[in-house]
Amino acid sequence: MSVFVEDGGSGAPTVVLLHGQGASAVVWDGVVAALPGYRCVAVDLPGHGRSGRLPGYPPDAYAAAIAPALPAGRLTLVGHSLGGMAALALADPALGLDVDAVVVLAMKVTWTEEEAGRRAERARRPPDHFPERAFALRRFARLAGLPGTTGDDRLGSGVAPDGAGWRLSHDPATAADPPVPPGELRALAGRVVAPLHLACGDRDPMVGPADLALLGPPVTTLPGAGHNVHIEQPRVVAKLVRAAAPAPRPAA
Repeated sequence: MSVFVEDGGSGAPTVVLLHGQGASAVVWDGVVAALPGYRCVAVDLPGHGRSGRLPGYPPDAYAAAIAPALPAGRLTLVGHSLGGMAALALADPALGLDVDAVVVLAMKVTWTEEEAGRRAERARRPPDHFPERAFALRRFARLAGLPGTTGDDRLGSGVAPDGAGWRLSHDPATAADPPVPPGELRALAGRVVAPLHLACGDRDPMVGPADLALLGPPVTTLPGAGHNVHIEQPRVVAKLVRAAAPAPRPAA
């Protein structure tokens, strides 16, 4: 299957940006703008945006699909929410990628039974159909946490034609399986050899520092930030990336 990436800038290391559930690479625009001097590769995860779909979406399937689409050389992996899980899987030394650091933002580690039930129910619903593209763009912007307007062409990565109308490009089946258990996520984190950095906002209604700390390393709490910290405070996230990643150097 195909994985779509937006590749901008030059130099090393490459910062790989992995979005959360229902979003696309467009959510990283502010962070990319705040990282001059770095090569930034923003990925549409499988089952999202302009990428193809998978028959199933466990962590290793995300990693196996994304890895061939990444450039060679040193990589700093940055993942938000679902993208954090994909980052942990990509950093497994068994994949052979040259990973300098991993930054995981606001990844949900524990789920209540009610939360898991709502997730499964959403996955069973047929995709919404929109008679006009503007309606689909508005829904994508809301689900992705973007403040953009229906006239923003960048939002087009989240919608697709659907017969006489439009639908979201996100595959509902990405949430069909139960959430990955905390022990499995901790095991993924335990296989990461590169420095692992964890962070979440102190106003995040979905993820708290104690939840994220189950992965092992200390958690940086970001004041005034909610779940979509990369959209709300892109310069703060860029600062985290610069602190985690080696200093950029010009491409050879």
